[in-house]
Amino acid sequence: MLGPEPLYVTAMKAIAERLATIHAGTVVYSEPELSVEYSTTPVTITRSMLGIEQYRPEQLPLIGVVRSSWTDVKPLTHDAPAVYGHEFIVRIVGYVLGDHETVNGGVIATDRLAMLYDDIRTALTIDRSLGGIVEDSQPTGAVETDDGLLEPYGMFEQAWLLRA
Repeated sequence: MLGPEPLYVTAMKAIAERLATIHAGTVVYSEPELSVEYSTTPVTITRSMLGIEQYRPEQLPLIGVVRSSWTDVKPLTHDAPAVYGHEFIVRIVGYVLGDHETVNGGVIATDRLAMLYDDIRTALTIDRSLGGIVEDSQPTGAVETDDGLLEPYGMFEQAWLLRA
């Protein structure tokens, strides 16, 4: 039998659950009470990522919530007994499939990535404590993308710093 679930795992599950609420159109949240407009509807939310080439087009857009190797436990006070804080990084990955742009329209992967990233950022900043699981969560560092080299596919990765 497994012991208690590590904080890292609990937080990743909470992030995946929040991201699963993203649906194009208006989404009303009760906790906190808020209405949000989303542009995309992710088809797949996963904590077990594969390379983009291993997904079928009908599985996209996809959001992955994956662990990062960085974690830090440090004292928050110098009193005895010390109070410790825990910081760790979770990576949010997005995969999309765009249209081949034509004079009649079409949405290329670069534009779909921007919409998906904006929806993710909106969803994760509604409640930065993830329902009280952590003290704060926020994006950190630059958003890494494929720079348009995978068209008509696209991908991005953003690190999120969580503090508990």
